[in-house]
Amino acid sequence: MRLTRGMFKVLPDADDRPFGMQYGQIQCRPEKITHNSGWYNGAGEELGFGDLSDENALTLCRELEDGDLFVVLSEEDTARYTTTPGPEYVADRCMMVIALGRMFKVDCYGEMPPGKRALGRAIFETITKEEARALILEGRVPSPR
Repeated sequence: MRLTRGMFKVLPDADDRPFGMQYGQIQCRPEKITHNSGWYNGAGEELGFGDLSDENALTLCRELEDGDLFVVLSEEDTARYTTTPGPEYVADRCMMVIALGRMFKVDCYGEMPPGKRALGRAIFETITKEEARALILEGRVPSPR
């Protein structure tokens, strides 16, 4: 399933939700890894927003189409736009990027050690802001560490 603008805004039946996710979803479990985050594709188009769980991240990592990027922004950075901030904006402000087979946590403040980081059951590779920017804007995938 391709990541298309507004795909989570339609609230279909529970059995038919894309990647098992819903627009505005609330996670009240320890598996929650983001709060009110904005969800975008690599083109900077809004897909939806809500809390993400480790299971959401693992499902996306398994089921995304090759070449698609699921880009996660904080609640604060999401609130500034309602539809399409564009690739430059999401590349500069992303906190996570999920691709087919790989999940990345962006070191926004230069404080995380390189390597892998567990968020619940999901294992994210730590990347720099520059690597995240290159991934989103140029399709350059960081080398595994």
